[in-house]
Amino acid sequence: GAEPTVLERRAGGRVWLVSVRHPCRPDRYFVHRTGPDRCRLLAERRPGHPVAALRCTPIDIPLRDGGSAPGYLSQPTGAGPGPQPMVLLVHGGPWRRVRWEYAERRSRLTELGYTVVEPNFRGSTGFGTGWVNAADRQWGKAMQADLADTIGWAIGAGIADPDRIALFGGSYGGYAVLQLAATSALRLRCVIASSPVTDLVAFVEAPPPFWRSAAPMLRRRIGDPAQPDQRADLLNCSPVTVAAGIDCPVLLLHGANDSRVPARMSSELLLAMARAGRTATLAMFLNEGHEIVSAANRRRYESLISQFLLRELSGLDPSEIADASDQAAFEEPTVRLFHTPAAEHALISGARHGTAVPS
Repeated sequence: GAEPTVLERRAGGRVWLVSVRHPCRPDRYFVHRTGPDRCRLLAERRPGHPVAALRCTPIDIPLRDGGSAPGYLSQPTGAGPGPQPMVLLVHGGPWRRVRWEYAERRSRLTELGYTVVEPNFRGSTGFGTGWVNAADRQWGKAMQADLADTIGWAIGAGIADPDRIALFGGSYGGYAVLQLAATSALRLRCVIASSPVTDLVAFVEAPPPFWRSAAPMLRRRIGDPAQPDQRADLLNCSPVTVAAGIDCPVLLLHGANDSRVPARMSSELLLAMARAGRTATLAMFLNEGHEIVSAANRRRYESLISQFLLRELSGLDPSEIADASDQAAFEEPTVRLFHTPAAEHALISGARHGTAVPS
């Protein structure tokens, strides 16, 4: 039931180094000697890591233009029949892809009891250059339509509860989920965006120094702000411009030292949402970059995400189920939380989507 890949052959092809992938556990590595029963475990990526209780299956998502997008559907092994609360998990890049292998984020979300759908929308790699090129100048347009079509498919197939849908993405994925929430007619419970691009004009005009050689590619793939019509498109497709359209709670997470996507991308969106009377919280990690890597900050990061989802998507009171590790994570001094006035009011009053949080 796993996927083996031969990484290297030696001794005239008689000795193989093999990696074995599976969505429920981190990679394992074996030495295989040709012949019967000549395989032994060499190493594990994360020894002792528990096997995740999930089912991950490939799916083919029909799109409105007549094509389809490959992806993966993951569900807790104990999930009951019928529509379930769902998280649409959008990968970054966007020139990357999701795979049938162990993924920490997928595993954590299914542990919380959520169905997870991960589409390889246009722009994703691994499916031919045509699929990559189909995303050119489609940020906020056809790429967003692919995500909306994925949600529509999940609802139509009886997989997702239409009243319990959350969006989650990082980097480009953070951009995509914010833009989708701002511009679509979907009923969404909440959005999580980690290190998101929120201003396409600023991103293309001032890429990170180590991406300067890729600036022509960014202008071709995303859009050229020097061209008035393209600049207008980029502005209209920027979450910071259309922040007033986001009418569900948002959790932003960003490293203050992010060298790829400046932290001001999140802070400016927070201010735009505050001006529009929207509900948003920004967790700024003071000593982190584009990824949150230190053990203490990872605990806080995961705690913020899980409690946000439990509160907004599941309608639970996280304070009643938080354990000691959660409390310790909240005492870390390297994170600052900033709330819009609407978020402050919701936290104080307990109001969620016009109702009170069950006690």
